[in-house]
Amino acid sequence: MRILYIAPRFHTNQAPVVKSLIERGHEVSFVVQRVEMSEDKSLINPIICKPDFFYQKIESCRCKGKSNVWTENYRLRHFIPSIRSLFIIIKRIRPDVVIYREPNVFSLISRIISILLSVPNKALYTQSPCMRTDDSFKRRMKNIFRRLFFGSKIYSPVFVRRIDGQEKPLYSQGVQFIPFI
Repeated sequence: MRILYIAPRFHTNQAPVVKSLIERGHEVSFVVQRVEMSEDKSLINPIICKPDFFYQKIESCRCKGKSNVWTENYRLRHFIPSIRSLFIIIKRIRPDVVIYREPNVFSLISRIISILLSVPNKALYTQSPCMRTDDSFKRRMKNIFRRLFFGSKIYSPVFVRRIDGQEKPLYSQGVQFIPFI
């Protein structure tokens, strides 16, 4: 099976999952926004997706004079890939399954391209907890959007997030719990 990950970067904690998939005979590809020096690239060489030309101009103005943490958070949420380049990458790989690492603009555009290319299966892997103690309107709207766009296959290794350690009612986020991924 050809498996394609769409993620901001190939984080070293994903190496064991990729190794396990490769050992079971799957072809694994990773399309990323950027590559960091600390990442373990011995198993797989991530494909870096070029940013959109206009996004680069906006980012350079928006991030000028900001801290590195602010800039990284901005890039994580708002990175816009070159649609042409991403389309070519996904078409060349012809994945059977696409796993989106974060529900951000990069994943959203990748999902649209996957739909256009008729990629049959998709899953969203997130660090969002399956259960939360807060159930705000904004949180519910995010969950509705995630489920509509990414479908019912949303997974997380984080089960519960409690605020202030207090015992409060728990609200389902529509995310399936899978430990150790």
